[in-house]
Formats: sequence, structure tokens, C-alpha cells
Amino acid sequence: MISEKGKLVMGYQAAPLQINGAFERAGYVHPLYNLDGVILTEDGPADHPYHRGIYWAWHQVLQGGKSVADGWVSEGISFSPLKMNSGKRRGAAYIDAELRWILTEAANQPEIIREHTAILVHPATAHYRAIDFTIRLVPKMDSVALGGANDEKGYGGFCLRFALPSDISFHSGGHKIAAREKAVEAAAWMDFSGSFETGKKSGLTLLVHPESTGASTSWILREKKSMQNSVFPGRIPRLLPPDGWTLKYRLIVHDGSMSGPQLERLYQTYITVSNH
Repeated sequence: MISEKGKLVMGYQAAPLQINGAFERAGYVHPLYNLDGVILTEDGPADHPYHRGIYWAWHQVLQGGKSVADGWVSEGISFSPLKMNSGKRRGAAYIDAELRWILTEAANQPEIIREHTAILVHPATAHYRAIDFTIRLVPKMDSVALGGANDEKGYGGFCLRFALPSDISFHSGGHKIAAREKAVEAAAWMDFSGSFETGKKSGLTLLVHPESTGASTSWILREKKSMQNSVFPGRIPRLLPPDGWTLKYRLIVHDGSMSGPQLERLYQTYITVSNH
């Protein structure tokens, strides 16, 4: 758990956890709190028990062109924590974690991917808090590929599962965005705002760094009982090079007062200032 001035900020689930004996998961953020201390995220909700707070996952895990696991629902794969460090750095809190992705149904249960995740939690300002994610996925076998859902939606990658208020709205690049079944194209950031607590609005904004592998501007948006997703790579699986993928995101937790131009300035600051 990370706190600031006595107020809880977020938790990181380092050890494997199951939901009703299934859907094993590890290496994700839950709970995540807004600036007023209200829990935003959900872990193992009844409608989709494999959803898990702030997480990154893919349905299609392939090796040598063959499907070997489903990382979205944790079939044929487990996430084994190897090491984790936490502390303070330049006034911010950090978590550095390393996990092994293990093929549980293959002979000798080999490691297929090594995950290195760095999370940097910045101090809150009057109106928002920034949390940075840098995720490296390095293949430990030959010809490893990851892909999203094998359908026209293609969801997979960095996801947000939070309790959806009835007045949820989506904004990107200065425009209101309508949710639809398939992915929508928008700017490199998406804001999710609504009444997460009675009578008071707050929000989350996800920023995709242009140096992130794929640097996707495709989004899966949902208004009821589901997750939100920065789609990468989509339906068609993509091979990981020997040095892997590096995925970079910033999450802005704000009090609902942030305008489109303000969020755009935060995005420009993020992509021009190094924080790692």
C-alpha cells in the first residue's frame, strides 16, 4: 500500500490471488483511491471476475505460432513474483517489480515472458495526482507473440476496471467520445469522469506515451459493467522482439475540475519531461 500524508493512494497486488479458486492474477494495482479517499477500482467483479483494477493482459499468448495460454482469464498461465522493491525517489513513491509468466500446461512449466514493471506515484497537487507506469515484457522463449481478443473488438493491453457511475463520460483531445462495441479512434489520452461518490464528480485520465511500443490511439470504451482499454496490439498478434516491448502510460487521478485544455497540457508535459 502507498499513502500520502496519512491518506491511502493505491495498493499493488504482488502475490498471486485467485477469485473463487480461479482466474489467478498478480502484478496489478488495486485498490486505487481518488483524492477524497474513495476506492475507484474493482477486483474480481461478479460480471467479469477476471478483471482486476489497473492491469495489462492479453487473450492470445502464442509461441511458435501456436496458442499456448490465455493471459486475460489466466488459462494455462501463472504470474510468479520474482522480486519487488518500493520506497521514495525524488519525492515520489515507487514500486519496482519483476514477475515470471509461466506456462502451466507445458512440459516443465517454462517461463515465456519476464515482466519488469516500474510504478512512480507523484505527490498530489490541489486537483490531481499522476501515476506513471513503465512495463517491459521480455520474451524468454523463441517466437513469442501477444494479441488481443480474436474478434472485431480486439481488446487487450493496458486496462482500467473501475466502478462505473451512471453519468460516466469520455473525453479525448477536446472532444466528447461516444462508446461503441468496437474500438474507437481518438487522441493519445482519454478521460473518464463521473460521480464516483454521491453528489461529487471526479475522474481518471489515461495518457499513452508516444515512446510506448505501439503507441496506440485506439480505445475500448464501456458505459456499464466492464473495463476501459488502451488497445494494443489488437486482434492480430504481434511478435515480441528479443529486447521485448516497453509500454509507457501515465494515469491522472483528478477531482473532476480538469478541462480538456488542462488535460492536454498535462499530456504535453508528460511526453516532454522524463520521470524515470
